[in-house]
Amino acid sequence: MLQGALGLLAAMRSGNANDEDYVAWGRRANMDAIVHATGEVADRFRDDDALEEALQTPFVVEHVSSMQEALRIAVAGAARRNRHAVAGPEFPPRFSAFALGFASGIVIGHRAKAAGIPIDRLPKRTLEACLDWGAQVALVYLVVVEAAGIFGKAADRNEHGIDDHWRSLASARALEPNEALKRCIQAGRAAGARWSTGHAVDLGAALAVCLPTERLAAQL
Repeated sequence: MLQGALGLLAAMRSGNANDEDYVAWGRRANMDAIVHATGEVADRFRDDDALEEALQTPFVVEHVSSMQEALRIAVAGAARRNRHAVAGPEFPPRFSAFALGFASGIVIGHRAKAAGIPIDRLPKRTLEACLDWGAQVALVYLVVVEAAGIFGKAADRNEHGIDDHWRSLASARALEPNEALKRCIQAGRAAGARWSTGHAVDLGAALAVCLPTERLAAQL
């Protein structure tokens, strides 16, 4: 087992890991995180049996933890620009769409780095797998948000004006495909890819453009 793990690590460091190596190494990283990592995300995986299947998604613990850090920055930045936009009922579906895109972006960027190639050179099969993995990462992240909030339920409300509207996402209408949500997904994916590959990105601005304008948000 140790020899296989070292082989996978060498493949990752050389920047030419194939999909099979990447999945195997990513699942091992999940198991290591469950055993050794500290923090809210690792605790959630340890305590919630319903998330066990998600551990088959490579690097899901790492990616959800990264999302938690990045999207706290994004929400804080967006709230500074327009507090009304993060306080209304439009925020949960638009933020969730942004999170879906962001998850796909960080997974795609991470996979491209492991392959040692630019994102636009990822094979179609690999890109499709990344989108599937990204959807699973986003789902786990939103499970955490529904349970505990973005910053914590009290901090969401008291410091950022975010009410607990997350259960509204249970309505199919809340996430019906529309142009606004598609733009949120696209913006999130672009921001996530830049974040994952180490490029500068203003996360607050990236999220803010997805939210209602100040006048509209104040009316919601």
